[in-house]
Amino acid sequence: MAEGRAAAALARFDQINRELADRQALRERKAAEAKQRASENLARRGEVAERSAKHLIELAKRQRANSGFDTGRSREDEEHVLQFDVEDEEVATDRAAYPAERPNYTAERPNYTAERPTYAAERSTQHPAPPQAEPAAPSAPQAQPVRRASPAYDEDDEDFSNETYLK
Repeated sequence: MAEGRAAAALARFDQINRELADRQALRERKAAEAKQRASENLARRGEVAERSAKHLIELAKRQRANSGFDTGRSREDEEHVLQFDVEDEEVATDRAAYPAERPNYTAERPNYTAERPTYAAERSTQHPAPPQAEPAAPSAPQAQPVRRASPAYDEDDEDFSNETYLK
């Protein structure tokens, strides 16, 4: 009987060791797969970053070639510099990007003629007297406002129960 219990305990011990070894192997395999995926993603990002850096360097060279200004001429061959495999958005054909002709604003301006301003020395020094206003007739005295008693004090007004933040 003791031998049977010892054999069962050894079998259970071997089973637990196998299970732990299998779990450790599974963890190591998943860690290796995750590491492989991460390195592949990093390599892909590195390629994109390298292409982007080359593109930015090329644009900076063109800008310096055009006296530091980013003009249309500095981007005229932009399609051939770097392809990101992204379709350019099509420009809507129902409306033009720029007006067909420049509007003539000078034809629409009204012709203003300015009169010569008069200066203080040219003005006459005598001013006409202002018209005399007739004295106003005294009106009837206005009635004084009626004083009303203040509302009675209620202790319930102090409990703040009608405040919205308490509801």
